[in-house]
Amino acid sequence: SLGNTLLANGQGQDLVLVANAWNAPLFSWLKQPSYEMADLDQAYPGNLAGFKGARIGVAGRGTETELFTRVLLKDAGIDPDTEVTWVPVGFGQTAVAAFEAEQVDIVITMEPVQTILDTRQTGEMVIDLTAGEGPELFRTYPGVSRIALRSHVEENPDLFAAYLTAHDEVIAYISDPANVDAVAAIFAEASGQPIEIATAIVGKYTGVWANGFDCQGYANVLAYLVASGQFAQELADNAQTCESIVAPVSQGIIIQ
Repeated sequence: SLGNTLLANGQGQDLVLVANAWNAPLFSWLKQPSYEMADLDQAYPGNLAGFKGARIGVAGRGTETELFTRVLLKDAGIDPDTEVTWVPVGFGQTAVAAFEAEQVDIVITMEPVQTILDTRQTGEMVIDLTAGEGPELFRTYPGVSRIALRSHVEENPDLFAAYLTAHDEVIAYISDPANVDAVAAIFAEASGQPIEIATAIVGKYTGVWANGFDCQGYANVLAYLVASGQFAQELADNAQTCESIVAPVSQGIIIQ
């Protein structure tokens, strides 16, 4: 993630963004059908009142799944340290198993778990960031990036120019609804997911792929790092500019 790139650079690395792939955070929160949340029809963050007292499944303590959830809880006026219980459940099948065994009331996860639980009708969506729900902070947000050492990019301009061309072609292909079945077949083979799950995932996210983002997205990443306690405000105020985090070879493609 771009956030982790900034954290690494804050520790002395010199990483740059070569390409973008996804203009939203990957996460969503699903609840047990039996877990009562009376305010789900309220606007955000009022719809999260039912998170108070919940057992929340995260990939692991201190991971981005917990940090993102803490931002939402604070928006809802819920103390993330005293008013919820954190339960590490991992990702993938371990998260599915923990959720379906009702070891948690709510789980924050990403694909393929979202679609698996939805297809089985064993989970109910509360907030899906990829659908533009939740905080305004995450509406414009480069969620999946391709990162490299600045020195490596500068020493291999032809290699990275070729990579960018290929990357752009891939983004265009998988963004075309006409290619859903072909992309799903590739995804099913590569991931081991059943074709019906792969097709549902590919079809759901066709419009989310993007190789560009605007600098408001970069500002939102900085704001998230501060809100989640990973960056001091002073560090964010003196962070790299949007343009300087992008590799020179990518400037004309990435920043829009």
